[in-house]
Amino acid sequence: MTKHLSLGRVTDWTKQDIAIDMGTASTIMYVRGRGIVVNEPSLVVMSDRKNQNPVHAVGEAAKQMIGRTPRALKVIRPLQR
Repeated sequence: MTKHLSLGRVTDWTKQDIAIDMGTASTIMYVRGRGIVVNEPSLVVMSDRKNQNPVHAVGEAAKQMIGRTPRALKVIRPLQR
């Protein structure tokens, strides 16, 4: 079971032992005493339109959009081998 945690909810970074594995397939964040708090695909949905926020979705939400995006949006893997 994957535990989800918004990065904004980790309140005091200076007092926590955190490990981040930014892999080409998935990004994992581990917090000592809590275990894995983020385990998401390393995917981003980006817009090529200049007047929009360039990031539309990340992680699992971006994975769900593969093959379903309009032309203005692209699913990318920001980390490559």
